[in-house]
Amino acid sequence: MNASSTLTINGELMTTPDPVAEIKTAIQGPSEYLEIWLKQQDGTALSSLVNSTNAFLIWMTPECPEGWHSIADQTHSAEPREFSFRLANGQVDLFPEESCVPRGNVIQAFQSFWVTGARPPSINWCYT
Repeated sequence: MNASSTLTINGELMTTPDPVAEIKTAIQGPSEYLEIWLKQQDGTALSSLVNSTNAFLIWMTPECPEGWHSIADQTHSAEPREFSFRLANGQVDLFPEESCVPRGNVIQAFQSFWVTGARPPSINWCYT
């Protein structure tokens, strides 16, 4: 791992030269719930809460600590729905369907962030 970045998955600091591979392994693994943080030395961070089918992402910078959150390309239900996500500390948070993206989109988002440090263009974003 780049010495200027840190990766945590479910509260555990991961020491790896390839954080994206570690994230991919976690996403494709058996854990239903994940909390992932990839932080750059300058304070820029990408975070994702992941459940069995969906993810909620937040991109933050020191200049914008409240951050930007993911928004769905489209919602599929006529009635408003919320999805539950479990944080590393056990707390369960609910987010509306329109703020969630498919679980599989997380890998590409972290790959982009790892390379550029910028808000991943593969995700639609809304200022929080």
